[in-house]
Amino acid sequence: MIVDQLAEVLDRGESEVIVLVEGLRCSAILMEEAAGRRIALRKGLVPLGTAGMLLRAKKAGFLREVRPLLDRLNDDLGFFIGQTLHRQILDLAGD
Repeated sequence: MIVDQLAEVLDRGESEVIVLVEGLRCSAILMEEAAGRRIALRKGLVPLGTAGMLLRAKKAGFLREVRPLLDRLNDDLGFFIGQTLHRQILDLAGD
């Protein structure tokens, strides 16, 4: 089974989501871990992290600002975003 093969390198959840996304013929995948992102790229998928999804949501008009959500992820939810990346995301978002 493909999930079992991927699970040799990734955790089970990442393995299953890659197989699911391929089966649904999606082009993008929400993936944070570097190993999962590399495998997704090899399979022709576009890996997006949480910050990338926030940027897409703002560009699509679903969010007015990215900053409050990015700050909450970093400050309250223990989601690490380095200062350089944090600043780049806010610049791209126009926040």
